[in-house]
Amino acid sequence: MTSKLSNLAVLALLAIWLAAAAHAQDSGTVFLVRHAEKLSTARDAVLSPKGHKRADCLARTLGDAGIQVIFATGLMRTQETAKPLSKKLGIKATTVEYKDIAGLVEKLRAIPDKTVLVVAHSDTLPGIIEKLGAGKVDPIEEEEFDRLFVFHHTGPTSGSVVTLRYCDCP
Repeated sequence: MTSKLSNLAVLALLAIWLAAAAHAQDSGTVFLVRHAEKLSTARDAVLSPKGHKRADCLARTLGDAGIQVIFATGLMRTQETAKPLSKKLGIKATTVEYKDIAGLVEKLRAIPDKTVLVVAHSDTLPGIIEKLGAGKVDPIEEEEFDRLFVFHHTGPTSGSVVTLRYCDCP
């Protein structure tokens, strides 16, 4: 019960923030998440059952956020994390290179008026956010899968980021 109330509170705050952000000149928003829980430590590991639950929860959480573009790296765990939302919205995820932070940031800067989801990795998300111009964020721990970053463009090479937690998956 407490988990559901906290998720509702987070979503309500997010809705208010997005409504205010929509009035800015570059009204695009970028949601950034790490892939959900993986089954193993293999290079191209697939999602675990818990990871599939988190991916479904991400689709419910962002299903009404106005996502227009989805980027995910080519690894199975990011593709599987994006898949439920991609399917729900009828949007095919665009595959980006795992370590090509500069290339992804260039793509994101080219569409500052869109609402975007990026599904990446613990070792690349902080760099992506920093290169977008929102400063440094805390490193993502190996067993941490619930951070949802919300980036909003405030200029061509700058922006602000809000960090939320999503989906308390048992």
